[in-house]
Amino acid sequence: MVHVLFLLIGLWGASEVLAEEQSCGSQAMMTMTKADGSKIGLFILPTQISNSPAWSPETGEPPLPVSKAVQLATEWAKKEHKRFDSVQVRGINLGAYGCPTPKHRWYYTVHFVPVVETIPLMVPGYFVAVLMDGTIVGPTAVK
Repeated sequence: MVHVLFLLIGLWGASEVLAEEQSCGSQAMMTMTKADGSKIGLFILPTQISNSPAWSPETGEPPLPVSKAVQLATEWAKKEHKRFDSVQVRGINLGAYGCPTPKHRWYYTVHFVPVVETIPLMVPGYFVAVLMDGTIVGPTAVK
């Protein structure tokens, strides 16, 4: 009876890991509600981040310096949000990829505010992810 219980617990644990791996990329790393009430999310697929170098904070500086991540993110934001005069970086987060595989993958999230006639508009919903290989992952609509 005890062996059957351990077998069932082992199978349940394995199915939980499999379900978590299958949901990776289909669940947002983060979501945000924009000023108009619509929601956007950051979806990073395992295939996207697996090309990025592995890194752990204990091993030294990230493979992609924060200055390069900001440069790449700002270039993307200027192209993506042309209706604004410019964009300003308002925050930078460094986060671990939440899925079990690939391991030790990290990414930056760069948050912006749009600028119109030199006035920063303090509205939510302007962000982008920068993977450690320089890949940009923009937000997408969440239903």
